[in-house]
Amino acid sequence: MTIRALEAQIFDPAHIEAMRLAFHRACEALQLRGTSEAITEIVAAKIIEFAKAGEVDPERLFSKVLSEVSELYMILLDFFRAPILRDKHSHNVP
Repeated sequence: MTIRALEAQIFDPAHIEAMRLAFHRACEALQLRGTSEAITEIVAAKIIEFAKAGEVDPERLFSKVLSEVSELYMILLDFFRAPILRDKHSHNVP
């Protein structure tokens, strides 16, 4: 069974549309371009989690996801940028 078929059994079409809108808005707000990024999968999982808990409003789904994911996203950005900055500065050291 595909994920799409599984979701169709759990959520009605209006619920799926709310999730879709919230996902696209969150990806845009976090400037996520590719679907292969781990943070994109976290965004999708959080939206599904909140939707299963009964949230059907796309704006509230977006707000909840952004609240939870944005802090993690910033930590990950800092973590992955740090080696690049260290490498860049280490070349300037005699």
